[in-house]
Parts: sequence; C-alpha cells; structure tokens
Amino acid sequence: MTFGKLAKKTKNTDGDSLMVSATPLLEAAAATGDMRRPGMTRTQTLTERMTGGQSMEDASVQKSLNSVRQLSRDEDHANEKFQELMKWINETSAIAVAQKEAEEALNQKEEDTSHILDNDNNVRAVICSLLHDKPTIPHPAKKSIKVTTLQNLSPPHVRQFLHRLPLLLRILLNILSYFHPVFIKSITAGGSGKFLQYMLEAKVFPADSETGIKNLKARISSWLTDANFVFQIANIVGQASVPITTSYDIVNNLTFDDVMAYRTLIKEVDLTQIVRLGGADARISLPTFLLPHHEHLLPPPPSKQEVDDKRNSIAEADGKPKTVQAEQELQKTLKDETTFRLSTHVRLPACFDQSLLDFIAALVKVTKIIEMEKEDPVEKEAETQEKEGKTGFRQFAKSLGADVKGLGSDMKDSMRRVAIDAATNDRWIAKLVGKVTKRLETAQGDVGYSGDIPIALGIYRKNAESLTKLMP
Repeated sequence: MTFGKLAKKTKNTDGDSLMVSATPLLEAAAATGDMRRPGMTRTQTLTERMTGGQSMEDASVQKSLNSVRQLSRDEDHANEKFQELMKWINETSAIAVAQKEAEEALNQKEEDTSHILDNDNNVRAVICSLLHDKPTIPHPAKKSIKVTTLQNLSPPHVRQFLHRLPLLLRILLNILSYFHPVFIKSITAGGSGKFLQYMLEAKVFPADSETGIKNLKARISSWLTDANFVFQIANIVGQASVPITTSYDIVNNLTFDDVMAYRTLIKEVDLTQIVRLGGADARISLPTFLLPHHEHLLPPPPSKQEVDDKRNSIAEADGKPKTVQAEQELQKTLKDETTFRLSTHVRLPACFDQSLLDFIAALVKVTKIIEMEKEDPVEKEAETQEKEGKTGFRQFAKSLGADVKGLGSDMKDSMRRVAIDAATNDRWIAKLVGKVTKRLETAQGDVGYSGDIPIALGIYRKNAESLTKLMP
C-alpha cells in the first residue's frame, strides 16, 4: 500500500485519523530535525524551544478561568494532591536537577571544592552554566494566554476613562512607585563563549591576516570556545519616581551591591571568578509622554522650518563640542526620535583573574598587529625617510639593481615583522595591564558612563487616540 491510496479514506473503522500530528514523537523529531535534508526543515517554534518541544494551546481568559476547578484547602485529598504536585515540581525542576548534578560532579573531584559549594554566588553561577542548553520552562501548562490578550483585558470604557484622565494615572503610579521599592536577591545570566568567538571573527579578525595572528587567535579561541560565561548581580534595589507634573521625567534608580563574572568549563566542572566589582548603580530617566494615554504630550512631527533651524545652528555653533551636539540634535530631528538618559557607574575596587588579563593582553596585541599590518610600518618609515632626504631601505635596494627584488621583498617582510613584534611586545603589554589592574584592586571611587538611547516616536503617534482630555 502507498500513501497515495489513503487519499479517499483517511480514517480507520473506529473513526480515528490514520495520519496524526502533534504527537510527542513528532514534536521530539521536530526539535532535533536535520535542516540539511532537502524539503525537511525544523518546525520547532520559540515557545516549543523554551518548553523542551512541548506545545501549549492558546486560550482566552474566559476559557482558562472556566477550566479552573476550585477546591477547599480543608479537603484532605485536595491538600495531599497539591503537596505531591508541588514536591514533584520542586524535585524535577531544571534548577534542582542542575544543582544536584553540580554537587555530585564537584564532590567527585579530587581537589577541595568546598569553597564553591559553601558560597551561594558560586553555586548560582554553576547552576546557570548547566542550564544554558536546557529548556527554560520544564513544566509548561497545557494552555497559555497571550500577552496581547492580557493587555486588552480591561473593558473599553475603563481604557477611555483613563485616557481622558491621564493625571489620575500619574497620581496612582506616583503612590505605587513610592510605596513599592523592588528588592531582588540576585540575577544570573549565562552565555556560550562560542558566541563571543563568533563576534570576534566577524568584527575583529580579518580573513587575510591569518598568518600574522594565527597563534594569538588559537590562544583566544581556546579560552572562549570551550567555556560558558556567567554574569551575576546580587542584592538589587530598584526605586522609581513617577512625577505628577509632566515637566519632570520618570526617574528609575538601581543599585547593585555585588557584580561578578565567571568562566565555567562544563566538562571539567571548573569554575573561575574572572571579575568582581565593589558594586554598581544605574539611573534611567524617561520622558513622561512615554506613559500610556499621554500621547497629547508627544512633540509634533519635525517640520521643514525646524530642520532648517537645526542646520543653521550647526553653522553658527561656537566650537567643536557645540557643533557635534547640534549635529546630533539634527539627526534626532530627522529620524523623529526622542531619547532617554542612561547613566551607569561601577564602584571600585575591582579584581580580575590572571586568565582574563592574559586574554585581554592577547586581544590587545591582535588588534595592534592588524592595525599595523594595514598601515605597513616599513613602507611608512621609508616614505618618511625619503621626505626627509635620508637614505632608507628603498634607496639601498634600488642602488643594488633590479636583480635583488626578491631579496628586497624578503628583507622588507622581515623588517615589517620585527617592527610589529617590537610594537606589540608581550612583556610590555602584560606589565602595563598588570600595573593598571593592581591599582584597581585597592582604588576607591566610581567609574561610569552616561549616554542617550534613541526611541522612535512613530509607533507612539500611530497608536495615539483622538479623545479629548479632561485633566491632562
């Protein structure tokens, strides 16, 4: 029998379909399918990837609420079933499984690993590294509600009421933000070193410089490719302030008591803290018109007169700093953008692992070699000597005749390599990096940066409602 003969009759005697879909076996096959096969592509969605290949049915709010069955907490059977379910989730959760695997692997190592198991930050870093390739949601529900459904959950008359009274929204947010500071014990995020290696290959290492930096590239790749990197911030406090008056911006302050970065080797179950800072803080200032129902405060679209005024301000700017600022304002006007201010500071002292310092030294040397190979220091020096009337390598080669072109090329290449090696001395770079990091280990103070992040206003204008305001 062939599949072509099933076209007219696709159900058996019991009424079940002969061709099934969305079975656990097919979902697992879709999750690990081979994309190289012609006509056979992976059908796994982002949701299925996060849930380990398990799909969830989209449901409405009313349908989800109707499927909920309320049980009394005093009912023994219901309480027993609830406790069993919670115990099963806790024992089979990805975090609990990863923690158990990490403890078993560390206990089997010959060296003493008590300094890792006795420190909560180190344990979180190990767990995060092990979770990198595992599903984000190991116990997904059978049904899910889309975020857009929840956003449109409020009745139309409620949205219209808030839209006509934006002052009421600001008063509510002002009170809530004042009495509701946010406390987070820790946030841990991990990533593969292969991604960092890919970024270096795409942005830093040129394809035609393989011979000059081959050994350095191998050192950098060996430090990145086989490892996972984990970033962790601990004891986070967030405080926001929503102003009642629209003349002020929304201000968000974040403080981080501890900032750490780890390099982990999964196969060897090795953990190294490569960076630790004394803390950090961040301040975010947002324009008030970005709040919902505040479209009436949006600046008007840029007019031709406004653009011409911005161009004139560039020509009339006094000094380079003012000229650069005027040019940035013009670009922001042409793109119809606004900005919010982000200020971040890290607190010293800062400690760095030696392996990270070696990696930084190798990366600095690679970038310097690539830069000098583009400039060709030997050719540049010869041109300088010719301009000064001195006898250089080029004049010497010409005086020997045309038969020494090959020799001149070899000598030129050798001199170029000597010049590059002299400018990128490993010992000098390591000494410089070591001096800087040694001072950072005992230094006090803050090191930070402030900048503007653009926000396009087109989507806010598109979603603006035309109802008038009672109390703007």
